[in-house]
Amino acid sequence: MFPLLGLLIIYHSDFKKHVDIAKIFKHSIHAFIAETKKFGYETGKTYEYDYTTDVDTTVQGASEEKAGVQLTAKVYIDVVSKCEMNLRLGNVRLLESDPKAPETKIDADKSGEFRTNLEKSPLAFSFQDGRIEELCTSIPEKTWVLNIKRGILSAVQNSMDDLTQDQTVQETDITGECKAAYTVSSNGWYSRTIKKSKDLLGCTDRHGYNTMMQGIPYKIQSEIQSLPLIKGSHECSQDISKAGILQISVCEEEHVLRPFSRESSGAITKTKQTLKYVTEKVSSSSSISLGHRVPLTFVHSNDGRGTIRDVMSKLNEICVSTSDSVKPDTPLLFSGLVRLMKALESDDLEQIYRKVKGTRFCASNQKRVEKFFLDAVPMLGTKASLRLITNLINKKEVCGIEANMWLTTLSFIKDPTKEMLNEVKPLISSEDNEKAMLGVSSLVYAYCKKNECENDVDIASIVASIEDKIGVGCYVDKNNLGEVIRSLRSLGNAGFVSNAIRTISNCMTKRENPTEVRLSAIQAFRRMPCAISRDDVMAIFRNRDEDSELRIASYQALMTCPSDNVLSRVRNVLESEEVNQVGSYVWSHLTNLIETSSPLKQEIKNLINDQALKKEFDLEKLKYSETTKAPSSLKN
Repeated sequence: MFPLLGLLIIYHSDFKKHVDIAKIFKHSIHAFIAETKKFGYETGKTYEYDYTTDVDTTVQGASEEKAGVQLTAKVYIDVVSKCEMNLRLGNVRLLESDPKAPETKIDADKSGEFRTNLEKSPLAFSFQDGRIEELCTSIPEKTWVLNIKRGILSAVQNSMDDLTQDQTVQETDITGECKAAYTVSSNGWYSRTIKKSKDLLGCTDRHGYNTMMQGIPYKIQSEIQSLPLIKGSHECSQDISKAGILQISVCEEEHVLRPFSRESSGAITKTKQTLKYVTEKVSSSSSISLGHRVPLTFVHSNDGRGTIRDVMSKLNEICVSTSDSVKPDTPLLFSGLVRLMKALESDDLEQIYRKVKGTRFCASNQKRVEKFFLDAVPMLGTKASLRLITNLINKKEVCGIEANMWLTTLSFIKDPTKEMLNEVKPLISSEDNEKAMLGVSSLVYAYCKKNECENDVDIASIVASIEDKIGVGCYVDKNNLGEVIRSLRSLGNAGFVSNAIRTISNCMTKRENPTEVRLSAIQAFRRMPCAISRDDVMAIFRNRDEDSELRIASYQALMTCPSDNVLSRVRNVLESEEVNQVGSYVWSHLTNLIETSSPLKQEIKNLINDQALKKEFDLEKLKYSETTKAPSSLKN
């Protein structure tokens, strides 16, 4: 059953692709209440729907067989208020088809575990006249359970402002954040039909690659936001009654694996969701206790069930397979090892490490197997692996190039937790690990991008540990030059370092400090929130007696948070600029910004259309510093 369950979870929307939260959720629900215009769900009623999902995978052109899974259920939507509703499921069934006879379906949930988990508890969600803002569970639920419920709610969602007019909107649901094109295909006496389409390659927040390679997805202005290995389309049709009640929603997706595919041939997965109105009745449900707020987007999780025994078995396979040399199947064995190790706790990893390091396990190939294990550890990106990394580095059991490699991988952990940060904090105090601060500070930035860190004691403690290496007053000599520069770069990596601003400013404004120290201090502003004062940075930019490199770096730091005031002061500097190196660079940078989507484009255009400035700098940039914009073909 579980392999098929895994298939369902993987494709159910690719068909889709703790503080006390209750008060926050309640507040956010009521903060955006607008007068209901599109939908007419009545408070105190329960709306019942029949729900069916079919997932079919085939390799067209190579085989007639088809792997299929079907999920059916009763869906109940309890309307607690105009903006708060509960989702409940009942009569859940999971069926699988015979690959050779797809029409024959058998029960795939003989234990009843699948049904029990889905029917166990209701899911509260904020309903803003069709748009679903957020979800909240009464108790912690398994990730796959929430993902299936997210898929159902995504079929309910309609983000149009007006059901009578075509509209393209940015919409967030199980598929990620996508551009959704809504069209009104028919408008009858009793209902209207709305069509919705998405190009899934253009969706963000849907990455979740389960590979041995670490990486961070980033956003650029492009129609392609996902790796184009799979071409995916998403089409929905919604019939909505004139009373504002969803009558039927049918969503279909098709995913084609592009490598090795040709026209209509290749590996294809098709999904179809159908949600059909049955009846409505007076509700006996009430507002549920709110505990855990969760997003509507698909949440990827490591579903590995690895144990110590599984990992040791995999290591034994590697031992035998690589006894003579590394073979073609070795990468597959290694990726399997990484997947199994991700499910282990820190004590388990420590126990395996001691066994592998000993001479009794795989005595004839011990060094190579130990190397495979150590190479797998930084690929895990888990709290347990970070604890092992910290312990082994601080005990000097791993050092030199390998330790530096481990520390470098910290920058690629996508969603670090507070527990992870606390695990690696001791690395900052180690005098032998020059790259530790850079890796840990990158984790801080990744964490604080998605969490509130302004008054976080643990984050402040990590920042203070880095700041302490600079010292009071930022006095620099040949003995601490390297450490001060690394510390400033680490503070720049972290970004959320408001408590260290005074120290950074001291390093930046002390003219007796080496240029590389002052430059690192200026560059430390690159990730800081725009609310942080940049007055000292502006002072260096305006001071013609300062080194040109420092002034250009100051300008770059200021333009991370451009505003009317900043542009006005930049203009004042250009009008009396005597250093061609600085003036030419600034002018060429502003000229390039005109070709971007900067919200200050008009203000910049007014500035560079100044005839006196244009005459001064249009020719000078051929002789002095300038900034250039890479061609869009290189970016994409």
